Amino acid sequence: MSSDPQDQPSAIPAPPRPSRTRIVCNVILQGLLLILIFLIVNYLSCRHHTQWDLTHNRKFTLSTTTLNFLDSLEQDVDIIVSFLAGSQVYDDIKGLIDEYQRYGRSHINVELVDPGRDRSRATDIKNKFDLELSKNVVIIATGDRVKVVSEDDMVTREDGAFGRVLAFRGESALTSALIEAVEKEQKKLYLVTGHRKVTELQDLMRELHVLLSRQNAVIEELVLPQVDAIPNDCEALILIGPRIDLTPKEHDLVQSWWEDRKGSLLVLLNPAARTPNLYSFLRQFGAMPRDDRLVYAAKISGMELQKTYTVPAVFLPGSPVTRELVGINTVLLNESQSLRVLENDALLQAQNVSVVPLLLADERFWGETDYHEETAVRSETEDNLPPIYLAAAVEKGAVDDPNLRIASSRMVVAGNSHFLDSEPTRVAANVDFIMSALNWMLDREELIGITPKQPTEYNLNLSPAQFSRIQLIVLLIMPVGVFLFGIAVWITRRA
Repeated sequence: MSSDPQDQPSAIPAPPRPSRTRIVCNVILQGLLLILIFLIVNYLSCRHHTQWDLTHNRKFTLSTTTLNFLDSLEQDVDIIVSFLAGSQVYDDIKGLIDEYQRYGRSHINVELVDPGRDRSRATDIKNKFDLELSKNVVIIATGDRVKVVSEDDMVTREDGAFGRVLAFRGESALTSALIEAVEKEQKKLYLVTGHRKVTELQDLMRELHVLLSRQNAVIEELVLPQVDAIPNDCEALILIGPRIDLTPKEHDLVQSWWEDRKGSLLVLLNPAARTPNLYSFLRQFGAMPRDDRLVYAAKISGMELQKTYTVPAVFLPGSPVTRELVGINTVLLNESQSLRVLENDALLQAQNVSVVPLLLADERFWGETDYHEETAVRSETEDNLPPIYLAAAVEKGAVDDPNLRIASSRMVVAGNSHFLDSEPTRVAANVDFIMSALNWMLDREELIGITPKQPTEYNLNLSPAQFSRIQLIVLLIMPVGVFLFGIAVWITRRA
């Protein structure tokens, strides 16, 4: 039986094979795309990356004060690290300097020099800066100004120069030196004396000297009754916890200096003192101290209501002073008095005076006006009720245009005088608040922020029984557990 060839199914033609040239072009294109992707990923990871400080005391995390300062740099700064590689803190210094260079971008130029290996470069540095490189140092140079920070300035040791390092305070020392190198003149502040006990003032002077020296500022004493005018070099007056009121002459002196000479004033009130002249001055500008004590009556089982004067508080937005502190909780020790803050007073606004509250007390506390009584009972009619403000910022003569900088009178008032208490009662947030207030008053807003802390080394003390338990877990239980887990997996697979 014959079949018609036309009835047979036709064979499906094979698809044409791509030419060798097309294959080569595809391979080249794929290779170029892979290289492009690789370059893009590396570029993005270089420009937009995140680092994590995993050290237990966050020694490489820069404070906002340092970050703000680096961000405001407008001139080049050379940092030369002349350290022997075998130094105990070499890695810490190098890691910290890398962070300065990263956040300082093109303005921070870093050079690492090992004087033991690169003797020729060490000699050049010695001749250029006229320095003896017998110790490990960090040299900070900008223009014709040079600051040298030694290794001893950045660490606290246990016993003498060669003891174990207990604390690394490199950021504090380096930022202080940077500010001093960039700023040509030190800011001078005066602490008003004659209104406090000598011993208390000595402690305050010591604390202020340490804090201000880190930011290229100095503090001196000023006895108001002995002067006819505020010194011309005074950048800010500090009045802390006065026990004696201002005399009429001192009142006029301070007010004239503050208003006419665009001065700056920090006032930490003493609630126990009677200072009507000082209160009169503050009331003129909307920060009105009230005759009360912040108190909360806590009920303890089996006892009468106990008055509590230690006030939890939170920092408020609305002012550069608290820009980096908004929402942070703090505690005010000892007695505090409240302030009436006239935020929207038409008369003050007509005089170009702005008043902003900075610190809000916990809502459980109220301003007790009958504070001499043993017990505290909240009165809805006689006491000052929440919201209770504990601090305020006052500015007179400011302009709304942020690009136009005109000198203005600035003042920060607080109803507590224990912000700068020495250790161990000091509250870190309170110190940050005072330093931010001073920098705002000195028109150095680039330094407002959380100040550098001093990380310390912590010791974990274990009893012999605890140490033996850890040894048992690490040397026996964990290896045996891994072995048994492996046996279980093997049996499961065999089954």
